[in-house]
Amino acid sequence: MDTGLAVDIAGTDYSAHVLDRVSLEVGRTGVDELIQPHAATFYLIHRDVSAVDPNGFEIGQTVTITVDKQATAGTHTLFIGQITDLVVTRDTLQIIAVSAPIADLGRQEITTAGYSGTVLEAFDTLYGLISSPSYEPAAGFYALGATDVVTVPAGTYRASDVLQTVAQSAIEGLLNQNEGDAVFFTTAADRRTYTADLELEEAEVLVNWEVTRRRSQLVNRVDVAYSSGTETEEDASSIAGFGILTKQIDTYLDGADDAQNYALFEIARSTVPAFYLDRITVAADTLTAADYDVLVVAPIRQANVATAWDDVPIGTAWNDLDAGTPWETFQLGASTSGAFLLRIPNLFADLPQDYFVEGATYEITRNTLRVDLSISEATLTRPAQRWVDVSPLIAWQNVEATQTWADLSKEQVNV
Repeated sequence: MDTGLAVDIAGTDYSAHVLDRVSLEVGRTGVDELIQPHAATFYLIHRDVSAVDPNGFEIGQTVTITVDKQATAGTHTLFIGQITDLVVTRDTLQIIAVSAPIADLGRQEITTAGYSGTVLEAFDTLYGLISSPSYEPAAGFYALGATDVVTVPAGTYRASDVLQTVAQSAIEGLLNQNEGDAVFFTTAADRRTYTADLELEEAEVLVNWEVTRRRSQLVNRVDVAYSSGTETEEDASSIAGFGILTKQIDTYLDGADDAQNYALFEIARSTVPAFYLDRITVAADTLTAADYDVLVVAPIRQANVATAWDDVPIGTAWNDLDAGTPWETFQLGASTSGAFLLRIPNLFADLPQDYFVEGATYEITRNTLRVDLSISEATLTRPAQRWVDVSPLIAWQNVEATQTWADLSKEQVNV
C-alpha cells in the first residue's frame, strides 16, 4: 500500500524521493505515567541530492507530518512540532522534532493570588494566565467528572506542574495534548465507554505482544493528599500477602470525602497481581482500509463533547455552554468517547480483552506503517458503569440469569 507519508518543513514538502522513514511517539508508555511531548524522528536522503542541504534547516522550524486516509479521501495530520536536533550522516540527514504544547508548559510560569473552584474552572483560569502561549486550549471540551472543588494556594508555579496537579485532582485526571497545538485534560469519565473503537482479529496481533505480571504493578495502600491532610485507603489481604506497596497522589482537593473517593478508586484496581497486556504491535498497512483509518487516526484524541445530563455541573448556566453545541449533544446516553478502546482476541485463558490505548509509536515508510501500542486493561481506569452507559439495544433476555444488580455497576453487559 501507499501510506501517503508526507513531511513539510517550514512550508516545503520533502515527501518526494528524499524522505526515507519516520518514527513518531505520542501519548504515554503506561497507565501511571504522564503524557510526554510528542516526538518525531525522520530521515532525509541527502547524499547526491542537491535539494537537501543540511545547512538549509534551522532549530525551531515547524514540521508537519501527514499520512493519507485509506477508507476516505484526504490526509490526516499525525504531528505538528518544531525541530530540536539535526544529525548528519554519510547518506541521511536525521531530524528530530518535538511538539510544542507540553514542552512549552515546562518552560513557562503561572503566578496566581490563589484560586478556589472546580477542577475544570481552576484549569481554565490558570491556563488563561499563561503569557503568550504558542498554542491554544482545545475548544468545546468539557472535562466531565472534574467537578470536585480545589484550592490552589497563591504562588508562582511552573505551568506544567500546577496544571498537572490540578488535572490529577480529578480521578484519573491527566494533562493531555492532541497532534499539534491543543492542550486539554481528561478524567476517568472519559473512559466510560463499552463499545470498542477497533476489534482486532488474532492474525492482526501476532506481530508482537508482551504480557507481564509484576510486583511493581501492585498497589495496596493509597495516600491522597488534599488541602487539609491526607486520606489513606488500604487492602489488608494484599498487604498480608505482598507487604505494603504505597502510591502517593498529590491533589488540590478541598474535601476529605473527595480525597477518600479517589483513594478508594485507586485501591480497587490493583491489589492482586494479574497478567496484563502492556504492548501490542499491529501492522496497520495490512488492515482493512476502514480499520487502518481508525487505528492510525484516533489512538490519542481529544474527548468528544457527548454529555449525559447528570454530568453537567448543577451550577452551569446557559451562557457557560459553547454556543455551537447542538441539543443532540446533551441527549446522548453515553458520557464521552474520549478514550480509545481496543478489543483483542483471547490470546490465552483469563487474559483481559478490552484495553485503553495510552500511547503509540508509529514506524512509517512509503509502503508500510506499524503501530506499537502502549495499552492498559480497561477496568484499571474505568469508572463504575451507570444506567445511562448501558446500551438501549440490550433486551432483558440478553442479560445472563446469574447477573446481579451489583454487577451492573461495574461490569459490561453485552448485547
